[in-house]
Amino acid sequence: MSPESHLGSLWGSERFENASVASSSESGTVVADSDGERLLFIDPSGQLVGVFGLDDKETPITSATAIHQVGSDVYVAGIKHAEDGKAIKAGLVSTDLVEYLMACEDLSLALDDGGHTSLSYGSSTSLLEDKESPVFQEFSKRVSDPNNVLGVYYNSKADGQIAKQQVSAERMAARDKAYNGQTYIKKGDTAVIVFDAFSANDPAWRDYFAGKGERPNTTDLIPAGDYKGMVDAVAIASEGLERAKADPEVRNVVLDISNNGGGSLDVLEYIASAVCGRKHFQWQNTLTGQLEKEYFDVDRNLDGVFDEKDDAVDYSGLNFAVLTSRSSFSCGNLLPSVLADEGIMVMGERSGGGSCAVGRCVPT
Repeated sequence: MSPESHLGSLWGSERFENASVASSSESGTVVADSDGERLLFIDPSGQLVGVFGLDDKETPITSATAIHQVGSDVYVAGIKHAEDGKAIKAGLVSTDLVEYLMACEDLSLALDDGGHTSLSYGSSTSLLEDKESPVFQEFSKRVSDPNNVLGVYYNSKADGQIAKQQVSAERMAARDKAYNGQTYIKKGDTAVIVFDAFSANDPAWRDYFAGKGERPNTTDLIPAGDYKGMVDAVAIASEGLERAKADPEVRNVVLDISNNGGGSLDVLEYIASAVCGRKHFQWQNTLTGQLEKEYFDVDRNLDGVFDEKDDAVDYSGLNFAVLTSRSSFSCGNLLPSVLADEGIMVMGERSGGGSCAVGRCVPT
């Protein structure tokens, strides 16, 4: 099968009807779409192995080798069994709409890492939103069929997600019982500061810095937005750190993010700066090997001004540790990584990941 015909059958997109070969060698072929906005990399056997460019909404995309590898005998995209992979691979190029949708749902579940990586399959997604539609009814029927490989895989992954949620809920309930719902707990010479999201009451902070409101605190819940019903994490951290520093008995501080699913990077930067003076992040692009570093300033004393007074906020007299679990995700995974770079102890379970995001793969 030629690269052009392979793209047409796999992606089903008019963009590749007039696709042109940009370059070709023994190692494979690079194909440009009709608009010149995407480059697609085809191996010598005609398999799609990568995508680079923009999607229809001008959003950058990078598709790894998930689509062509799901039928292999290795662990790929969370698919542990080769037969499951082969069934999903076949479904992705099926002319049966319901089978195609099932394969997309299965691959999306396989790629799901808890929030940052998933599969979007364009306008077809809406076909499963109408619970009364014939497509959804047939989808539900096949998913319930114990002899349908795609349905069995779908249910196993969905059940796994439910099990994770139950474990997280049980962990939170046990911890809240031990902590009595408090965000600052003192045990002997150790204080524990608890926050379950890197949450920020942005409107309240803007009003405070403009002299129009009180400084956010640990008694007020965020009234609206993504963090509705939560306590501002900057308030939790700043009040907790000041309290620990002022207590002559406290020598150690544990940051408990064992049930923290992530949140605002700005909040993480504040906490990292306050705890260890960190003023930069660094990361590596695993596709290119390129190293990048980002610097930031933090208003540590929360007076609305970036100046030398921020450096006077110093908690270096305290010994820090961070407590994680499998429920620590996104910024809840990034913070312990950053603190570990500074020699701070990380305790508990291995965190849940999510410090990187994978671009969308959109068959239309």
